[in-house]
Amino acid sequence: EEAIKNVKSGDRIFIQGAASTPNTLINALVANAENLKDVEICHLHTIGEAKYSLPEYENSFMVNNFFIGGNVRKTVGKTRNQYIPIFLSEIPLLFKKNYLPLDVVFIHVSPPDKHGFCSLGLSVDATVSALKTAKLRIAQVNPYMPRSHGDGIIHKSKIDFAVHSADAIPEESPAPISEEEKKIGEYIAGIIDDGACIQMGIGGIPNAVLSCLGNHKNLGIHTEMFSDGVIPLVESGVINGLNKKSHPGKIVSTFATGSKKLYDFIDDNPMVAMLDVSYTNDTAVIRKNPRVTAINSAIEIDLTGQVCADSIGSIMYSGIGGQMDFIRGASLSKEGKPIIAMTSTSKKGVNKIVPFLKQGAGVVSTRGHMHYIATEYGIVDLYGKNLSQRAKALISIAHPNFREDLEIKAKEIFGKKWRGLLHQMVPHTDDLLNKESNTAYIGFDPTADSLHIGSLVPIILLKHLQKYGHQPIALIGGATGMIGDPSGKSNERNLLDETQLNRNSQGIKAQLHKLLHSEINDSNKIIIVDNYKWMKDFSFIEFARDIGKHITVNYMMAKDSVKSRISGEDSEGMSFTEFTYQLLQAYDFLFLYQTFGCKIQLGGSDQWGNITTGIELIRRKAGGEAFAITCPLTTKHDGSKFGKSEVGENIWLDLDKTSAFKFYQFWINTTDVDAEKFIKIYTFLEKEYINNLIEEHKKSPHLRLLQKKLAEEVTMWVHGEEELNSAILSTDILFGNRNVDDLKIIDIKSFRGVPQKVIYKEDISN
Repeated sequence: EEAIKNVKSGDRIFIQGAASTPNTLINALVANAENLKDVEICHLHTIGEAKYSLPEYENSFMVNNFFIGGNVRKTVGKTRNQYIPIFLSEIPLLFKKNYLPLDVVFIHVSPPDKHGFCSLGLSVDATVSALKTAKLRIAQVNPYMPRSHGDGIIHKSKIDFAVHSADAIPEESPAPISEEEKKIGEYIAGIIDDGACIQMGIGGIPNAVLSCLGNHKNLGIHTEMFSDGVIPLVESGVINGLNKKSHPGKIVSTFATGSKKLYDFIDDNPMVAMLDVSYTNDTAVIRKNPRVTAINSAIEIDLTGQVCADSIGSIMYSGIGGQMDFIRGASLSKEGKPIIAMTSTSKKGVNKIVPFLKQGAGVVSTRGHMHYIATEYGIVDLYGKNLSQRAKALISIAHPNFREDLEIKAKEIFGKKWRGLLHQMVPHTDDLLNKESNTAYIGFDPTADSLHIGSLVPIILLKHLQKYGHQPIALIGGATGMIGDPSGKSNERNLLDETQLNRNSQGIKAQLHKLLHSEINDSNKIIIVDNYKWMKDFSFIEFARDIGKHITVNYMMAKDSVKSRISGEDSEGMSFTEFTYQLLQAYDFLFLYQTFGCKIQLGGSDQWGNITTGIELIRRKAGGEAFAITCPLTTKHDGSKFGKSEVGENIWLDLDKTSAFKFYQFWINTTDVDAEKFIKIYTFLEKEYINNLIEEHKKSPHLRLLQKKLAEEVTMWVHGEEELNSAILSTDILFGNRNVDDLKIIDIKSFRGVPQKVIYKEDISN
């Protein structure tokens, strides 16, 4: 009581956790609650009743958890019991850098030795850093607390108040291993190499893995925590740490929870080093050891490999912990193996491998960090696989009851057929995309200095492929643009000079860079090429001899783009210049196939003939196999062609040609029927979100929810956040409840495309 009286209202307390939770001090603090107000308690996982987190004490205490244990889980987010998302390795920085200045620290230590030093025992974690920065140190001194070696040492002179107790140390007996966990353990043990350095937690799966390692040799332990399953392997000599580069021969951990047998094993054992979590969980330290095998768990995993391990939807369950510290450390370790292990379903039979994480779920480990995933149905390696391949692999280890539904969802997610983006595909194109990462391209002739919205659909399709791990190429037709594509045209195009083509090419190139920027990583960032570079030195004789002989005139004449020009009633015929265009585009495909390994060409439905000629040229000239995907011609609900304003103007992507306001308004003015169709085609929103939005729109069509979301998404993608906000503000000023003063806050350029008239002040005054 005397020690606790030194805690004042408004103080911030750090409490040591796990098996070293100082419950005698905590109980005394709660007993004094009526004399306290707004005391902030912060800690990792504690063991005990944690009464301070209950609603009846919320005037006295507020709680910030760095990791959520079962003793506080029910009230997290409902009272003044909150969660701070943070990597375990970075918690000490909160104290060191004064983000959370500490007034008091509660610790649970062994009695001082003959030199006056006490041990923090079973939980060092962030406590060492807390002790260095707290103004007041209150210790529960317990003869049953094991004396551990490592960083958890404090001299009795550094303790301001010592409260003696002889409480039993909390024990957690090893849970029985289920049949599913046993199978998972066998799969994981099968990929653990001799000489590996292991990280694991507690529970059935880690214990199952450890129970299968009896025939391994020279294993090491570098982990954030460990439990009883380690002891038999140490006693048999399997775990000896001989191959470790960091702390060879020692078990490195930052806390431990288990039975009394485990605590006796740790007590005064020089083989066990309990170290500060900023060190044990430092990726740079972890990676020093070879063959680091990190075994972590998950609540659910989506078909792309995103791991949720801290929440069930938006309901916080545990915390980020050290999963990412070790997943990353293992992946950087020489021959390391990061593993996520879980049963395929929950105890209630709920599927854990899902098309999408639950709404509000946190991503603890990203899809980019994933390597091995294990369930009782097998183990798969996702590293280097594209998203379609990942889905296929994950479905193979899902519970059989859910595989068929997952396959259907995967086709919806990765096939994109539901969006209405696909018109034609060469057979087996989808198999190729699912099999491996590929390179695909689209081409644009620079007939103008800007693309318009009619160009967006194939770009969107290429963007989808890019998002799922494929390499995009955009080809600008500096050479073919000098000739002009006859596809879809009844008359000869006007020829552009080289200067104009170069100017146009630069404008289009800048737009493609922006539209196809990769948000994930640089490994598949857009490659932009200009066919003028490989066409300019090609002589007519070389082209006719080396390329022309592989494609017959009969083959070219059979294409619709040629037939319609030659036999059409309103056609003026086709010049030899335009007739060669088909072969020039085919050569582009061959060049990209040979230079970049590009096997897929995308385009509008009117490009099918030109694209398939390229496929034929690759087959005949290079003996290779290539593929094609075309997009349908986008039409409005009345069957008319989509892409121009009501007065027949192109909607350009260049702000100088079509302002952001006018661009935004074009989409806002879409009809309900068209908006339902276009939001699937022109945005990257997921199917479930779109379906929900459509239902909401139908309930209140006057709110124009579909049109607003469509306009926001497309304007944001094409022009960016600043221009989107300007367009929304301009719309609000013109059509909302605004006054003339609001006009002062926006640039007049934002109203480009709005009918305007100049009125002079003197005219108003008169």
